[in-house]
Amino acid sequence: MTADYPDNPSGWARRAVDRWLDLAPADREAKLIRWLQNYDDAASWGDEPYRWVLDSLPPGAAGADAQSALAQAIQAVLARRPDVEPPGNHREQLLYNLLHLAAAIHRPGQLWLPLLGMLERQKLAGDFFGSDLRASLRAALIGNQGDDRLAGLWLRMGKKAESFPPGTPVQGFYGALMLPPVNEGPSPVVAESLLWAAKDLEGDWDRRRPRFMELLRSLTTAFPRNSARWDVDLIRMADGARWPRWTCSCVNMFPRFGEPGDVGMPAPVAKMIRTIFRVRISQRLWSSCVARMTLSGEALAYYERFRDEFHADLARMQRQAGYRSDGAWERLLQNTLASSLRWIERPLPHNVPAPSSYPTFPALNPGYSLANQAA
Repeated sequence: MTADYPDNPSGWARRAVDRWLDLAPADREAKLIRWLQNYDDAASWGDEPYRWVLDSLPPGAAGADAQSALAQAIQAVLARRPDVEPPGNHREQLLYNLLHLAAAIHRPGQLWLPLLGMLERQKLAGDFFGSDLRASLRAALIGNQGDDRLAGLWLRMGKKAESFPPGTPVQGFYGALMLPPVNEGPSPVVAESLLWAAKDLEGDWDRRRPRFMELLRSLTTAFPRNSARWDVDLIRMADGARWPRWTCSCVNMFPRFGEPGDVGMPAPVAKMIRTIFRVRISQRLWSSCVARMTLSGEALAYYERFRDEFHADLARMQRQAGYRSDGAWERLLQNTLASSLRWIERPLPHNVPAPSSYPTFPALNPGYSLANQAA
């Protein structure tokens, strides 16, 4: 493998990796051990070794073969039990770079069992320039899980009851997210891991909504499917795992369950429709935050206009004013309820309360439940 590279550290590293790929497996292993401790020519290339090794892998189909060779070398180094008997004088640097390489290339077929062995030995300790090596092991494990053996560990991490490896509830969610799929979907423990992440974010009033929405985007990106299906699936996950009420502002609260008229909505909207159009609620979900109804005619037209105007105003509010908190979401829901009374052409029943008296949720009235409102 030959190529023309620039005469600078980036070019030198790429040329060195090309030569490394031509070595026999045992020689690649030995060379990698030296590189990961900044020996040989790598000492003058600036970045930590794992960075320039990754940046120097060839692109395209050659890159896939190079990653396979790299995974084979990492597997061989892990088989030496470097956490117990480090091959070299710079143990922390070797382990730091080795585990970061393992985390980056995602090769569970080759790396899962040796990484699991390191976890089970629990001999890994120390840090490299302030970076806990156990955290590096956590990152490598997350991306290389070959079965569901760590499902319990990620949930313990969510409950802040796991110390080896250390991690936050959000990191526990990412561990659960990367468990092998079940029936082409996420592992069943993902819903509970989101519960613990939400509880951990709860005190961050201004940022908890965008932060939790980022976790949901990670989930829906990892398992692409029709957005309408995700709308329903997220609400069912929230219902089953009993996510905190404030997280309702993080999902589409106007899902379609089946036919066009089989729809869900925030509980205050359902109360308005029930009072004005005399439509019964067929199902309550998510601690009664969400109501399911079968609508037609005027009731369906009201629902669709409410949904569309609320979503348009929400997007405008976030784009122009930057308001992203669940409190702002709730106030917008309250304002849309107030303005929606002007859309109704039929005479309003005498028992329709003023919109300002509608108890909403979750930030302004966390005890609200549709179930305890009068029919």
